[in-house]
Amino acid sequence: MTTEPNDALLQAVYPELRDMAARMLRRERVDHTLQRTALVHEAFVRFFGRRPCDCDSIGAFLTFAARQMRQILIEYGRRRRTNKRGSGFKRIPLSEVDHGVAKDQDSLLALNEVLERLGTLDGRALSIVELKFFCGYSNLETAAILDVSEATVEADWQFARSWLFRALAPVS
Repeated sequence: MTTEPNDALLQAVYPELRDMAARMLRRERVDHTLQRTALVHEAFVRFFGRRPCDCDSIGAFLTFAARQMRQILIEYGRRRRTNKRGSGFKRIPLSEVDHGVAKDQDSLLALNEVLERLGTLDGRALSIVELKFFCGYSNLETAAILDVSEATVEADWQFARSWLFRALAPVS
């Protein structure tokens, strides 16, 4: 897949990207000002602008899109936090994040920091977390996007959850 916009590709993935953005924004605070269309369009700027997508399939493109949308939300949260709350992070239990309760920006930013570390350890596990947790895809859908088996998705998901649980455990 080239880094130049392709009308057929854009028409094929645009509805999926809007759905992905809607699922991601459902996990954000209720009064969030970023709308799904704006999130998709900002991601498009990144796809074909300053950060080229080196994708060889639609699945790879959707994975790249999920990562870019998550980064946009993280950057948005960081800007908001810097403007209103000062600095410093607090640790949160995985049980709160696992149930979609990560409502404040501190929680989201702390989670992002840990996800970045997971990505350096196991990139596919990070992709699975992004697709399943942030985008709301099932194991079957995630397997199709990543072109792996459902068993692989489940094994990597279990590894990622376990690793994240340990990484997010409160420090005694």
